[in-house]
Amino acid sequence: MAEAPSPVSTLRISNLRCEYLVNPLGIGCAAPRLSWQTSSDTPGDFQAAYQIQAAAHPTDFGRKDAATVWDSGRIESSQCAHIPYSGPPLSSGERRWWRVRVWNAQNQPGPFSAPAFFEMGLLEPSDWTGIWIGAAPRQTAAPLFRTEFNLDQAVCSARLYICGLGYHEAWINGTRVGDHVLDPHWTNFSDRRMSGMLYPFKDRSRKRVLYVTHDVTRLLRQGANAVGVMLGNGWFNQRDRTIEGRLWYGQPRLILQLNVTLADGSVQQIASSPYWKTASGPVTRNNVYFGETFDARRDKAGWNSPGFDDSRWKPARRMPPPTGALRAQMSPPDKIIRTLKPRRITCPRPGVFIADFGENFSGWCRLTVRGPRGTRITLRFAEAVGPDGLLDFNSTGGRDQIQTDTFILRGTGAPETFEPRFTWHGFRYVELRGLGRKPGVGELEACVVHAAVESVGSFSCSSSLLNRVQAACRRTQLANMHGGVPSDCPHRERLGYTGDGQVVCEATLYNFDAAAFYAKWTQDIFDAQNCETGFVPHTAPFCGGGGGPGWGAACVIVPWLMYLHLGDMRVLGDH
Repeated sequence: MAEAPSPVSTLRISNLRCEYLVNPLGIGCAAPRLSWQTSSDTPGDFQAAYQIQAAAHPTDFGRKDAATVWDSGRIESSQCAHIPYSGPPLSSGERRWWRVRVWNAQNQPGPFSAPAFFEMGLLEPSDWTGIWIGAAPRQTAAPLFRTEFNLDQAVCSARLYICGLGYHEAWINGTRVGDHVLDPHWTNFSDRRMSGMLYPFKDRSRKRVLYVTHDVTRLLRQGANAVGVMLGNGWFNQRDRTIEGRLWYGQPRLILQLNVTLADGSVQQIASSPYWKTASGPVTRNNVYFGETFDARRDKAGWNSPGFDDSRWKPARRMPPPTGALRAQMSPPDKIIRTLKPRRITCPRPGVFIADFGENFSGWCRLTVRGPRGTRITLRFAEAVGPDGLLDFNSTGGRDQIQTDTFILRGTGAPETFEPRFTWHGFRYVELRGLGRKPGVGELEACVVHAAVESVGSFSCSSSLLNRVQAACRRTQLANMHGGVPSDCPHRERLGYTGDGQVVCEATLYNFDAAAFYAKWTQDIFDAQNCETGFVPHTAPFCGGGGGPGWGAACVIVPWLMYLHLGDMRVLGDH
């Protein structure tokens, strides 16, 4: 008689995470934490034990001739979150695949989960071969940088590690790298001279700078290749709004490293250096508060592709590095989340058109039009209109701070598409001048931009009013999530006020998968804190303001809420 099979657990494993992230690249901590979720159709069932295995390759699991690099063995525990990887020490760029299985309340084992992975970033300063470079002093146009190189073999894998301050966009062989916008995230970048402060401030804060990791394997090819980068001012060189004080760090600068593994297993590195070339680009002005000007007549076709003639470009300048240490960016990137069409377009005055997108949000407009060379189209933004149908700028900070994007056409006869790169706006209405006619169908759309946090909670009831309030609260919170910072408003101040941030933290955690977002901002709070007195200022990263218990309490409240909602003990231990 055949032996009956052993009972098998019906617990299901899902949502494998490492440091709150799904299959992350560029992990910056030496012992990353692993988490998963379990579910069951059996009432009262629960996880009684777990086992984690890690390997260098997913095909190593279960092979007799390829042992795993780490096996936790059976661990009697119901814990399924924040379990540190405890295998052999991890090195920069190293990838680990991992899987987990659990035992249920009846001590029945389940099958192993499908494998997930995490990949380390550059862990030590010595891992960086690139140096910080920049353009000519006092250059107002967003500078372009480029280099070319040759690969004599097929590419197995490639990783781009980049930090361009204040913002950067990168291309390889003419193709834009990734889908992030407004990278890197905002931090206390470096020491700086502060003057004209609204409140007295003695800087005793900590500094750090975040780099971003991209898998660019598919963008490279055997033979000639090119890397191109455009830099924006971002928060690093924000000189136009000085209500809180003069708080800029200096001219934009860049550090980049491209590690390419070739077919024979060798690694070729391409790194930023003074041998790169630089020139002014088509973005002639950019500011996070006031907007951006793009002059398509100054665009340089093919500048980010191999074979471009850069003989008239200047060598890049070696720049002093920020005093902040380079750290991996692990908070959710800003992305274009969705697009909106205008609900209606009115013409309250000749040549002035007002587009209504039907809701308040943060982001920008994308315009696709034809026109004569030199045509100047101006877009201005607000959250409300007045009785005359024109924009009410009091809704977004007043006339001293009007959000404005300007696009100057190249005039090729073909459709030209424009959208800003290094700014965002808070608005519902946009005013369009200079086109000379009402925008046609498909010519004007809005890009909704914020941190790419997934929705994890919802609320609805029989009251339509409360449902609308909930929807408005969600949109408001998302509009204020940029660069790993919860801001107070998406248009006027847009600073990481600690009082505002700690008040909305719990509601955000109920609605969105914002754990990695708040892990980053919690570090910002402690970076901004006076390391001698413990004083926590109004804003984190610090960008002006005073302080007080209603704001400084964020250094206690936010870590505590992360512990209550996420069971995160590390955030308590660290802070």
